[in-house]
Amino acid sequence: MGFLLPVLSACGSLSAPFLTLDGDWHTAYNPGGGGITLSLETSATALSGTFAVTTLMSRPAGAGTIAGEWASPWFALTLTYTDSTVATYVGRLVGGSQLQGTWTPPLSSAEAPGDLTFYRP
Repeated sequence: MGFLLPVLSACGSLSAPFLTLDGDWHTAYNPGGGGITLSLETSATALSGTFAVTTLMSRPAGAGTIAGEWASPWFALTLTYTDSTVATYVGRLVGGSQLQGTWTPPLSSAEAPGDLTFYRP
């Protein structure tokens, strides 16, 4: 993913105020229980972590590891499921409490790419 940092850097200044992505992030509350949870950790411009996907009634539907890059406020994540399929999430940190971006699911998924927002709990 090293090629993304120059692109991300061009979109925003590396000297912009630093707001961390460290911690847990969740998609919007769903009464049926489905959603995605990200647990992120930053180290300079690198991101790492884990994720979990749940379906209705909070049944596990997938999990895996996260690798990515960060140039405040922009980020690019690669999410690798335990079955080796890959999703991506590219976007920006908004106000320190939201991640707004474009989710691209694994090619094997029936889910369409689209805008997705994560929130701090």
